[in-house]
Amino acid sequence: MSGFEVAGVVLGVLPLAIGAAKGYMGILSSMRDAKRNLKALVHDLETEQIRLETTCEVLLDGIVPPSAVDRMIRTPLGSEWKLYNDQLKLRLWTTSKKFEEQVTEMQKAVEELRAKLCMERDGSTKITDRVTIIRELKQNAAFSLKKKDYEDILNRIKTANSILHDLTGQNCGLGPSRKYRSQARLIGLIRGLARGIFNGLCSATSTCCCAKPHDVGLELEPRDAVIVPTDTDDEVGKKFDFHVAFGSKRAPENAGTALVTAWERIYARLADDIALAPTCKTATVPIAAPQKTTHGTGWAKSLSLRSAKNSLSFSADTQTLVEVSPSLAVAPVTPANTSSPYAHLKISELCQVIVRSPKAPAVDGYGVITNVERNFQLRPPENASSDSHTAITLREVLSAGKDTTLPPFEYPDKLRIALALVVSVLHLYKTPWLPTIVTLDDVLFLREGNAPQLSCIGYRPFVARNLKDGPEAAQAPRGPRPMNITVLSLGALLIQLIVGKVYDSLDMKGNMDMESILSKYEAASRFNGEVMTSGGINYASAVKWCLGTVLEVAGLEDDTFCQKFYGAVVAKLEDDAKLLTPA
Repeated sequence: MSGFEVAGVVLGVLPLAIGAAKGYMGILSSMRDAKRNLKALVHDLETEQIRLETTCEVLLDGIVPPSAVDRMIRTPLGSEWKLYNDQLKLRLWTTSKKFEEQVTEMQKAVEELRAKLCMERDGSTKITDRVTIIRELKQNAAFSLKKKDYEDILNRIKTANSILHDLTGQNCGLGPSRKYRSQARLIGLIRGLARGIFNGLCSATSTCCCAKPHDVGLELEPRDAVIVPTDTDDEVGKKFDFHVAFGSKRAPENAGTALVTAWERIYARLADDIALAPTCKTATVPIAAPQKTTHGTGWAKSLSLRSAKNSLSFSADTQTLVEVSPSLAVAPVTPANTSSPYAHLKISELCQVIVRSPKAPAVDGYGVITNVERNFQLRPPENASSDSHTAITLREVLSAGKDTTLPPFEYPDKLRIALALVVSVLHLYKTPWLPTIVTLDDVLFLREGNAPQLSCIGYRPFVARNLKDGPEAAQAPRGPRPMNITVLSLGALLIQLIVGKVYDSLDMKGNMDMESILSKYEAASRFNGEVMTSGGINYASAVKWCLGTVLEVAGLEDDTFCQKFYGAVVAKLEDDAKLLTPA
């Protein structure tokens, strides 16, 4: 139970204790000393309850919707407290641990108070009449109605309550600056993780013998997290799942047409500090010789070389053998098992692990890809279909018009994609995933098999790269000084996305000189009315900021510029997106 949930427990117990003390006071109304002591106890407890409720109100103010604040204080054991743990952690910053310690101390004191008052867990009292009360006072050493017997408990409650009040008051008002500082560190962390995953994928396909190089895609997600100075990067990094698409060139069903890319979905996550499984003890599983495949398919070369080896090695600790399709050699994997050595097995040929025979058993994890500094565990998505996916670009979605079998592409989808785009440009800048100029053709959506509908994962945007291309070096435009061409291309992309049309005047490709950049800027600036009508004030403001910073010298490699970008672009679209989410 977190400190915030414990605070709810304390809020719930104090009113019950007050009710129990009032009940005793009513029963013993003729005993002046007992009544006076109980009245003083009730007064102190009511004061501390009000102080704690006020502290929690200040803590929740501006984080929780106004309509929920009173409800959360009235229902302290509710599940709503958990929903705001990250925001509360951001508000308390480095004092969150101290806050939890003091709440825990207060809870211990309240539990002692409950015992002294002979209260049940539901707040009822075991003693309900005058005769029993007097007998218990004589026989039960724990039960007491004397003021001096409660002084230690009350002092502990008052001290803890005072510290909670001070911690909350000192930290309120610092949230915005802390948010920016947290974002600056988060940006560096995600860029490092994204770079590590790409390099790990390159390493895991370095010995691949497929005829055509593989493509990889990364879902663009509006990631958010709170990083306080006491957190380590790896602790935070392990909370993130990266949705990766792995593409292989295959021959289509219609002979004579060009190769198509079939995509398999996987998830990558920063691995714990693990020792990779040893490979010295091996057993051999014979692999059936592959059947002849259509000339030029992505697997042909790989399968012919593997048939020459005619075997695969794997750990002898497992007895599981895999039935292999005659047309595809796959690396042996075991069923879901946390103790399986494949959970820690370094992947050397990713394509042979990811693209499995339909008869192969389901697995929890594929293994580990490695980078210089980090290891990443790969696993399949839950309830994954056995069918591969094809891709459709954002340009194709916008060009489809009304006569299409695609699902409706409406404002909520556009806003959600726009938010994912702006956050991802911030988080993936100068990583191998993000091109210098982002265009409509760089944004992909996956659909199941050859089906036109996006029934599997909907309009979830990916950006894709070819592994053989390696990291793309950021190419500065030809001119006397740097220009923010990436942010300009983002502005042009956001315009076409929200208006729902493709405009040739906004296409940006290749190396652009100063004159071309200025012409694109002027063309994009003419769409302000359409953007305002389709996207609203916040969306139009975000686009205008992207266009207006094209001539600035500082860019997304600069922390200050990133903070400005977050406030002027990301935060604006976040505000609109929150309005689409029920409170």
